[in-house]
Amino acid sequence: MKALYLNHFHFQSMPFAMSPDSAFLYESAQHSAALTMLEFAMESQAPFCLLTGEIGSGKTTLIRRLIRMVSDRPVNVGLVSHTHGRFKSIHPWALSALGIVDDDESEIGQFEALNDFFMREYGRGRRTLLIFDEAQNLSVLTLEELRLLSNINSEKNVALQIILVGQPELRQKLQLPELKQFAQRVSIDFHLNALGLPESEAYVRHRLKVAGGSEAIFDRQSIKLIHEHSGGIPRVMNQLCDLCLVYAYAEGRSQVSASIVEEVLKDKSRGFAIEPAAPKAGPAINGATAPVPKTAAPPAPPIRTAAPATVPSTGMKPPPTVQRTVTPVPPPTVQRAVSAVAPASAARTASAVPPATVTQTVSAKAPPAAPQSMPPMQPPSLAAADENPPAARRPQTIGRLPLGIGMPPPKNGSAPLQAGFQPAGPDRAQPKQRPAKTHRSWFFFS
Repeated sequence: MKALYLNHFHFQSMPFAMSPDSAFLYESAQHSAALTMLEFAMESQAPFCLLTGEIGSGKTTLIRRLIRMVSDRPVNVGLVSHTHGRFKSIHPWALSALGIVDDDESEIGQFEALNDFFMREYGRGRRTLLIFDEAQNLSVLTLEELRLLSNINSEKNVALQIILVGQPELRQKLQLPELKQFAQRVSIDFHLNALGLPESEAYVRHRLKVAGGSEAIFDRQSIKLIHEHSGGIPRVMNQLCDLCLVYAYAEGRSQVSASIVEEVLKDKSRGFAIEPAAPKAGPAINGATAPVPKTAAPPAPPIRTAAPATVPSTGMKPPPTVQRTVTPVPPPTVQRAVSAVAPASAARTASAVPPATVTQTVSAKAPPAAPQSMPPMQPPSLAAADENPPAARRPQTIGRLPLGIGMPPPKNGSAPLQAGFQPAGPDRAQPKQRPAKTHRSWFFFS
C-alpha cells in the first residue's frame, strides 16, 4: 500500500517514515539553535553537554545530523543508543561503541583499556566523543562512572567529550544531591519544545519537498487539525500524515483535505476504544487499528451456591454453620459391695447408661461444645422399691443362709435387708463360695 502511494503522489522516498533520518531534519528556530549549541560544544571542548526534549521531539534526528557534521573532523564518535537501568558498568558499552576489543573483562582492565585509547588518540591529535541517547535511563552510579571517566581530561587539554541526550526526567535526575558534582561539569545544555502551528505547517511541507512530492498535498486546514491532535510533536505528526496519505490514495484523491484527517482521527479513536465483551483489536498499521466485527460474549457459567438458612425471628442470614457430632465418653462402671463377705455376683453394679449421640449445630464462630458431665451419683436407699416383679424376688444368700434369716430385725420398722437385691438364680453363673468370716461389715445402715 505504501509503495503504491509513493507512485500515486510521485514520491521518491517515504516522507513521514518513523525511523530517524537526518536528511529530513527540519531546522526550525529551536532545532537550529540546538544544533548550533552542539557545534559550539565541540569547538569549545566542553567536557559535558546536555540535550533534552519531549518524546518524539527530534532529539535523535538532531544527534545524527551532528554525527554527520563531525565525520570529517579528527573526532572518534561512539554512540550508545540502547541505555537502560540495568547497566552494571558503563565501561563495556563505551568499549563496544568505540570498536575497542579487549581481552581483559575485569572492571579495572576495561577502565585502563578506555584510558589507553583516549590518550593514544589524543596523542595523534584526535578527540573522542561519547553520545548516550535515552540517558534518563542511566542510574546514579552509572552517571558517577562517567564523571570519573572524564577525569582523564586536564585543565587545558580535553581528550574525552560526553553528550547526554534524554527526556526531561534527565534534568530532574541531575538535580539530585548525589549528582551535584556531575551537574557542575555540564557547561552547555538545551531543551527542545513542541512545534507551534506555523512551525508544524513548515515541518510538513519540508518533508513533502525532501521526499520529492508537492508541498500542496496537505492543505492548511488539514495541517491545523493534525497539529491540534498531535500537540506539535513531530513523531505523532508523522504517524497522522502517513495515515492520511494512505486514506487519500485509497479514495483516489491527490490531496489530503480536512475531511480525510477527520476520518483518520475517528478511526484511530475507534481502534483504541475499549468496549466490554469486545474481541481484541486486529494488527495495527502505523498506529491505526483494524476494525474487528463484534461478537457476543459467551454467557458466564452459573455459580452454584447453597441457599443459606434464615432465622425465623428476624429473617437474617446467619453465618455458615458446621455440623459437629459430640459423642461423650461413657463414665466408668462403679461397683458397690454389699458386705465384705458377699460374693462377686451379689455386688450391685451401678453404671451410667451412655447417652445417645447428640448432633449439635455449632456456628463457625461459636466455641466448641463443653463436654457433658455425668450427674452426681446418689447413695442407694434401703427404702427404695425394687424394680423386679415380686415373683422374681428371692432372698440374697450369704454362704448357705439366706440374707435376713437368723439376723436381728431392723430398727424403726424398716424394710428387710433383702429388698432391692436380685438373687443368684440358675440363669446366672454361680460365683466361687468364700468361707465366712467372723466379723460383719454393714454398709447400708445410716
